[in-house]
Amino acid sequence: MKVIIFYFLFASFFIINFQVLRAEPWMATRFAQNCAGCHAPSRYNLPPKDRRCTLSCQGCHVSPNGGGVRSFYGKWNSDRWLRSFNWKVHDKEKEKPLPWFAQGYIKNNEAEAVVAALMQVDGESLKNGKSTVTPANLNKKVIPNSKRERVALIKAIKATSKYRGKKGRLVNTESDFPGSNFNEFYYERANADNNWEINADSWKMFESTTPYNDPYKMKKRMSVLTGLDFRFMGRQPIDSKNKSSFWPMNLDLGMQLKPFVKKVDNFSLVVETRYTNSPKYQDLDYVTTGNVFNRSTYLLIDDMFYNSFIMYGLYKPMFEHYTPDHTTLAQSILYDNKSYSQVNKALSIGLAPNVPFANIHFIQPMANTNFSQEEGFIANVGARWVTLGASLIYSYRKVKDGKIKDSNQNALERTAHSLSGGIMYKDFIFNIEALNIAKEYSKGLVNSGTISTLEARYKIWKEFYLESIFELSNIAAGFGGAQQMNPGSATQTTVGFRFFPVAGVDLAVHYKKTTDTPEDKALAKFDESEGLIQAHLFF
Repeated sequence: MKVIIFYFLFASFFIINFQVLRAEPWMATRFAQNCAGCHAPSRYNLPPKDRRCTLSCQGCHVSPNGGGVRSFYGKWNSDRWLRSFNWKVHDKEKEKPLPWFAQGYIKNNEAEAVVAALMQVDGESLKNGKSTVTPANLNKKVIPNSKRERVALIKAIKATSKYRGKKGRLVNTESDFPGSNFNEFYYERANADNNWEINADSWKMFESTTPYNDPYKMKKRMSVLTGLDFRFMGRQPIDSKNKSSFWPMNLDLGMQLKPFVKKVDNFSLVVETRYTNSPKYQDLDYVTTGNVFNRSTYLLIDDMFYNSFIMYGLYKPMFEHYTPDHTTLAQSILYDNKSYSQVNKALSIGLAPNVPFANIHFIQPMANTNFSQEEGFIANVGARWVTLGASLIYSYRKVKDGKIKDSNQNALERTAHSLSGGIMYKDFIFNIEALNIAKEYSKGLVNSGTISTLEARYKIWKEFYLESIFELSNIAAGFGGAQQMNPGSATQTTVGFRFFPVAGVDLAVHYKKTTDTPEDKALAKFDESEGLIQAHLFF
């Protein structure tokens, strides 16, 4: 295992200054239980119509559809949580905050007194002045109700002055408590912090519990936000005569510009460019000299009442359950093997007030007929809960493609239904989807089928995951000799691991086996296995 990790760290060293990021639903499941992943714990709340707090894709991405440039919230989260070790370079040395009840900026004298007293003992009861403090009369805004959490907190914060700041206040980061295990404290909602339930009666009151570099304040004063994504891919065929390859696969560059940030901080222009490369070209310079296209260009007005938004332009509308791997059965069949370049002209309206969310996207044909001529709509409705990181989402897609017509020049219709969900239980993360696709091949002649997907991940150490993905299709996928969506069946199994060593670096090793079996026995069965490695960098 150490040899494999070293190999990936060594390979990523040569490309570290550079990443295709698309929202991965399992990460939303992973971090939904951690409210401090987006903002400072123990802050006061805002009235419901003014809250931005959300568990939708926009929790971490600029686009409400997910993917693309990560917002200040997304960068804040990945820099502090989506990594196993800390960078020792400028602007990446971000330490994980302690749980809210051990942080020094809590604006409550009683809270500080109780936590300070806890630091002097190693038990459940303690002396605070002349009286004995017991779990029954502790300040519930500061001390968790659970006995396990109280005992763990006391053990973690040992009685020693070196864990205190220069002025006697509590320090705020994990390195100030060497050797302590704070893993169980990273699920903020598990703790009885009642400040979440108190609505600030003024901006000044809300601001009093919001640090200067909190994402909420940064998005209100920063006029430019940039992002960069890069994937370096390696492929080793196992049961075929194809050659192995190791090549720079994708580079994405993105920018969010807020021209009127001092007056209107929720209006922005977003532009993203994507460079793609073929496995045939393995030199690094090919990543910017191969195919280049507009990944997205849109106007966005967000953070309106009840966290609603309006966006218009060129982008990929949300349709669950998305994965960055465009070779999966679901992505290949749904988008005709071109999901990596799927872009629509659309007008989108939606809202995401905390747990529930809903959005609708009106798709229009592009003026340039060389590009998408789809027309129709996509609708999504669902919810993500803090409890267990659970989610349940239904999506519907109905379009007519002006580029695909029958003999009478009628644009052919394509529809899709998706029901997906996820849950995190202890260190296990599960995501599932049932995707039904129907495509017209001539007026009135429709082929349809269902692709079922099950993803399972296990966090074995820090941000090191074992993962397995299984897909089953009751139609042909078109990888072999059969026409896509003709009678047949297909399966795809992927197993391996993901490792996030430091912020902005994602390393993976996978084994993938794909079979595509047409019902027509005259056609050959497609059966391929391959080993895959990937260095994925994002900033």
